[in-house]
Amino acid sequence: MPEILTAAKSSILSITLNRPEKRNALNDALITDLKNVLRQTDEDETLRAIVIRWIGMGKFLKETMRSVLLAILL
Repeated sequence: MPEILTAAKSSILSITLNRPEKRNALNDALITDLKNVLRQTDEDETLRAIVIRWIGMGKFLKETMRSVLLAILL
């Protein structure tokens, strides 16, 4: 199963990290894949929002992941 799932509906792109067995830990491959997906969105002028979700994580891990993703993306 892919580690990153994407689905576009209307003008919203949903990105789902799909590594619950690893608690969605970011590794080099996942970071590269995520950056590639986000780069592709630059070319799509119909997108107005991007939602990033995680499969199988508790609240504490969501907060940690959010901080890590912000550090990567900024």
